[in-house]
Amino acid sequence: MGVNIPGNGRVSITGKMKIGPTFSPITATGGAINDVTVDNVTYRTHTFTSSGILTVTSAENNIASVEYLVVGGGAGGGSGRILQAGGGRAGGGGGAGGFLVGTLNLNTGDYDIAVGAGGAGGPNPGVESAGANNGTDGGPSKLSFGGGGSTIIESLGGGGGGGGDRSGVPGASGGGAGGYSPGSAGGGIGTPGQGNDGGTTANTSAASGGGGAGSVGNNATSGGAGGNGKESFITGYPQFYAGGGGGGSGGSGGTGGSGIGGAGGGTSSPGANAVANTGSAGGGGGFRSSSGGNGSDGVVIIRYRIA
Repeated sequence: MGVNIPGNGRVSITGKMKIGPTFSPITATGGAINDVTVDNVTYRTHTFTSSGILTVTSAENNIASVEYLVVGGGAGGGSGRILQAGGGRAGGGGGAGGFLVGTLNLNTGDYDIAVGAGGAGGPNPGVESAGANNGTDGGPSKLSFGGGGSTIIESLGGGGGGGGDRSGVPGASGGGAGGYSPGSAGGGIGTPGQGNDGGTTANTSAASGGGGAGSVGNNATSGGAGGNGKESFITGYPQFYAGGGGGGSGGSGGTGGSGIGGAGGGTSSPGANAVANTGSAGGGGGFRSSSGGNGSDGVVIIRYRIA
């Protein structure tokens, strides 16, 4: 038999004492659940790669202190465009989804999780007379109160890469400009606190890279590299998220940001797709009527201590 003393463990009436604060772990359901130990502390993660519900079933004083990673969907890269006399203009890399991390307190109850979809790459226009196509924007990822309640955290989707001739689209990170005369096509504007601007083209046959969570997309004299993503250790292991797509080119396409954004296509090659569930963007298509790569869906991860 024992007597509870708030904040000081239990004191036994037999004379044996256990000293130290009690620890009441949080319990919750939803998503893919995994436990990881870091520096002798054990955490539980709930990873959502598609939309679902997080239910906090118990917590001390009904308040759960949690960490979060919310990444929006990455955008598609723009397509290239074929011109007369064998020329062309390459597509810009897509912009990465928004990257937000932090801590917050959640009451017990249900929370809606929405995972933003990756945007499709701009389709191949196919013929000289057709204009190039921008990539599709990525979708937002959200943590909201359950039952259609107000949004608590929202990471925006990335902006589509500009098709050859076209400017990149604004977004969490902006899409890169398609290949055109210097100064005529600009990079899409990024959202402060979530991402960065897309790059601007500086060559008629090359395109710029889209912005990533960590850096602006590269301006292009050849295919511009996508902006780097950001690293998170929320799962207990290092992982980059939200890399920008590389720009297409008439030579070698630009690299994808942090190796998770899609690389840009070269000459008649399509842009590459982004790595799945990183909120990264697709690469721009090469300068001879090539399609842009697809952006990847975002991800939402919730973590809390259990031991």
